[in-house]
Amino acid sequence: MTTTVGDRVKLKQNNLKGTVKFIGEMAGKYGVWYGIELDKAQGSSNGSIRNVQYFKTKRNKGLFVKQYEIAKTLHADNPAPRCSVGDTVKIKKFNCHGTVRYIGGTDFKAGTWYGVELKKPLGKNNGTVKNRLYFACKYRYGAFVKADNISVKGQKQQNQQQDEHAEHKEQVQNVSVTINDTVQLTGDRLIGTIKFIGSIQGKQGVFYGIALKGNKGKNDGSVNNVRYFQCGKNKGVFVHKSRIQSRLNIIDSGDVRVTVGDTVKVSKFQCHGIVQFIGTPDGKKGIFYGVELKEEKGKNNGTVNGRKYFECADNFGIFVKKEQIAQSDELPINEVDGDDVKEVEESKESEETQPAVQAEEAEPAECDYKAPDVEAYVVDLCHVKQTVHDFSDRMKVDGKKYNGRKLLNIFDKIKVTEEELSLWGGYWGGKLFNGKADARSKMETVIKYAEKNSSCSKHIKQKLRVITKIITQKGTEKSSEYVHILLLIASHGNVCNVMKEVAIGNAYGLLTDKLDDYVQQQSLAEQMRKVLRDYRVLLVEKLFHSFEMMNNTHYIAGFHNQLAKAIGVTPYNDPNICTPTSSKCPNWKKGLDQRYFATLYTRENIIEHVLEQINEKKISYQKIVQFLQDHCPKDCNKMGFLQLAIDIDTGLIHKQFICWILEKLNVFMMKPAKWKPIEKCWD
Repeated sequence: MTTTVGDRVKLKQNNLKGTVKFIGEMAGKYGVWYGIELDKAQGSSNGSIRNVQYFKTKRNKGLFVKQYEIAKTLHADNPAPRCSVGDTVKIKKFNCHGTVRYIGGTDFKAGTWYGVELKKPLGKNNGTVKNRLYFACKYRYGAFVKADNISVKGQKQQNQQQDEHAEHKEQVQNVSVTINDTVQLTGDRLIGTIKFIGSIQGKQGVFYGIALKGNKGKNDGSVNNVRYFQCGKNKGVFVHKSRIQSRLNIIDSGDVRVTVGDTVKVSKFQCHGIVQFIGTPDGKKGIFYGVELKEEKGKNNGTVNGRKYFECADNFGIFVKKEQIAQSDELPINEVDGDDVKEVEESKESEETQPAVQAEEAEPAECDYKAPDVEAYVVDLCHVKQTVHDFSDRMKVDGKKYNGRKLLNIFDKIKVTEEELSLWGGYWGGKLFNGKADARSKMETVIKYAEKNSSCSKHIKQKLRVITKIITQKGTEKSSEYVHILLLIASHGNVCNVMKEVAIGNAYGLLTDKLDDYVQQQSLAEQMRKVLRDYRVLLVEKLFHSFEMMNNTHYIAGFHNQLAKAIGVTPYNDPNICTPTSSKCPNWKKGLDQRYFATLYTRENIIEHVLEQINEKKISYQKIVQFLQDHCPKDCNKMGFLQLAIDIDTGLIHKQFICWILEKLNVFMMKPAKWKPIEKCWD
């Protein structure tokens, strides 16, 4: 059920009722918030927080809540498009799709506006209009439109279904369920046990993972290669709360009965928080509760070992066992701050109480923070030793079930046109493939090397099996979309083993770079480490060619291995690798790593490469913006800080703030007082 602006809602807190007036991000807050105009003056603001007006209402009639704090949504007589922040919509005036990032009033024009991040550069801004940041995106990808320009797929059918099931949803909304409860689902009346409660990557809202009694499910507790709980094949199903009709274990065991969205007290930290996840994290046994704490006493931001379980600010997330939590009668921590609670209490005593926004400890309207100049930073070479996690490191792959030879079976079943084959040219001109059978034979050579040859790197064999699993799970009908991936592997059938590994690595990169779920679950630090690791590999070949050595794969691989340990990359494993020679520089090995870091892997080159990777979406622009917000200096207004860091006209991150981010990620460091540049020790 999608809640949008204009909807009448009932809140979990004291059954308060009101109308949604705003949906979006807020200065100084984390995630998407809903601004509610209450029917009665029982709120904590007038629609403003910290001098920013999100909607207009009377004193103490405004309240900001998270989605899970809305108990019930009524859709009667609301003509607004049935969409919310994060939904994909079509913008009629541009004939282009985009993602909704903001819904509400603006400073530049009256009425309700939809801020959309477009898929193409057809907009007029980057989410900032007249110096106010409403959301963040690249320049010309941002647009603000009225409701009549929004088209939501299946709107008519969706409205009919909502009307038909409104009564039923009201009944099931009050079913109290938590982990390990036995429940019955609506419709097919399936019975099962709840094994997981939380967010699913690529989906919106809270899902309940259920292990069914029979084999009428859709999975084994995994979705898109991410495991949420363990059960037999076709025994797992993920549903929204509205699909749960009843709880069958009526007699409670006396255990803690909390679910996602409940406020609890974490005894270990003597701190309250909101439950955001219930399930079994990777590498752990038993049930853990992921909690977003009220105070900065946690250990993470909801992401552990590269997997995102929920979202919160850094050091506000914690995972604990049920023995460490107790149910709490305290208001949800994200609803109002401590000062806001005081304001609500005072407002009940006297109508003369000042508006909430005036009683809060206001942030400065402007930000006078001055980032250090680029020259103040130097590269911290210790970062090249940091572990870099690939998608293949986290993905569990059965070596027998997804042996690379299965790609040959897939290749046999799909249609490969002459045009597709002709795109691959031979090394000496002409065609590389003499028909589909020849391409298959060459691909078999690469696969046989990876699966059978003991000299093949383990991570390359794993990557081939990841490729096999992803394409296999797409099914024969969709596997034809990956002809270019299979032909890329086949194109290296008649070359050396080093190039066979390069082919598999490149095919893996092309495939996984398109997996949005994988990219989104990576933290900014992980994305940055991976991008810089790959960049260091590219620079090796650039340095190799500067010596005017023979352009031979085995020589390049040998040169690569000379530097691999010093620059933190994986060496090639091939008995045919040769040590190159150079007539231009016979002593090329002397000071090789110092030459590499002094001339290629420099501060300026790293900055330029990071900006390129942001533009190519290898580094998430949204994560950059969120990182800036999360690490904003304490005495600085967050919106003002973002406007300092981001060029309002182009949407580009200023270079000194790229340095600022890299310093916090331990890639750069502030130049020490006695710092000296790398001295030339090479010929």
